[in-house]
Amino acid sequence: QNFTFTRKPYSVPVIRIDGPAHRTIHRANPTILTAKAFYEGCNDDDIDETNNIEYQWDSDCIFEGNPQIGITSYLGRSSNRLTIPAYSMGYPGTSCIVTATARLASNTPIFNSAHLEITVVQNAIIPSIGGSSRFSYGFLSDIVLNASSTLDLDDV
Repeated sequence: QNFTFTRKPYSVPVIRIDGPAHRTIHRANPTILTAKAFYEGCNDDDIDETNNIEYQWDSDCIFEGNPQIGITSYLGRSSNRLTIPAYSMGYPGTSCIVTATARLASNTPIFNSAHLEITVVQNAIIPSIGGSSRFSYGFLSDIVLNASSTLDLDDV
């Protein structure tokens, strides 16, 4: 049995998501992801401007074994930059695989993808106890501390 392979006059773009392949983020902060498409062997030249690259963003998120859909409304944008607003990545412990796909606009079957794992971690609680820094009470008296202004940036 014989096979014939025909090389097309265009290359498959290489895509990368800037930064490390695994990131820990805080729920209270926005997350900005940037992807770059280029042709391998072309000095990593960005090809967005010259070859009309279309980008697609997708994700698969899990929290305690349950799928999460919090960031789906920010995905699928035809841009190499994805901004995920604060508080939309789920609760601390959420894990997401985000995929960026670069596709040649003129040749839609030609594409390549890059993946990034994101883990949402909890910010430290910022304690705030009302009153002065020094006070005294009599023996066997109840002490009441007001910590109602303590700040939880994650809002959990």
